[in-house]
Amino acid sequence: MLAELRGKINNLNSNLTDRSEDELTGNFFGHLRYLPFNRGLKHILKNAVYPANLSGIFDTLNVEEWQDNILFWPREKEAEPDVLLSFDDMVMVVEVKYLSGLSSDDDVDNSIDGQDWKESSNQLAREGKMLERIASDKTKVLIFLAPEAYAHQVYADVTSRNLLNDVLFGYMSWQKAFDAIKEIAAENPYERLVLDDLTELLYQKGFESFKNFMLESVTIDAKNIWSFDYAPENNFSFLIAQKIERGSYYEFG
Repeated sequence: MLAELRGKINNLNSNLTDRSEDELTGNFFGHLRYLPFNRGLKHILKNAVYPANLSGIFDTLNVEEWQDNILFWPREKEAEPDVLLSFDDMVMVVEVKYLSGLSSDDDVDNSIDGQDWKESSNQLAREGKMLERIASDKTKVLIFLAPEAYAHQVYADVTSRNLLNDVLFGYMSWQKAFDAIKEIAAENPYERLVLDDLTELLYQKGFESFKNFMLESVTIDAKNIWSFDYAPENNFSFLIAQKIERGSYYEFG
């Protein structure tokens, strides 16, 4: 709904699909607005943002109602971040990705010794520059929210190239956010409904974390050898005429 209200979905709804990044952003953070910040989003940030040493900065935030602290897709001259959170002593941007990559990048690398600082067109670098301008002397935080593998890849790339200046940078995966939401205890049926909706949303998007193959009752003995194999139903040869049947397994050797 928020994506439609903010004009991120066109009038014909032709870009409203289960792959919509803006719809996911609006649904996720829009639902979280109905929970007190201290028990909702703050819990997620403290338990799902990496590197782990960043979690301490969220301890300073003590907010309950926070609908006036959040903006969706604010238009700034440097960038249009997905979520902007403003508090007394901190300004935070959350850049959200679902199935797409960064909107812009270049080959700027400010990690080279003796090289003058260069501005990058990288999307996160532009959002960092925006934070430096609008946050003044407040703590500036940039969080990249994306699927696990991509979130870590982008974080490693941006930090290794030293693209951000006076900004604290971290990443959060949808999978870790999903796990953190499941840990939140609802204090009434209305909060339980919000949390259940969020859990179902991320589950439907495929963000449930993989745990293991084993049942809880199985004990792994390090002295034993475990192997997984299967017996093919048929051997196949290009040299021998053989009828191919759907549903059978073939070994090429």
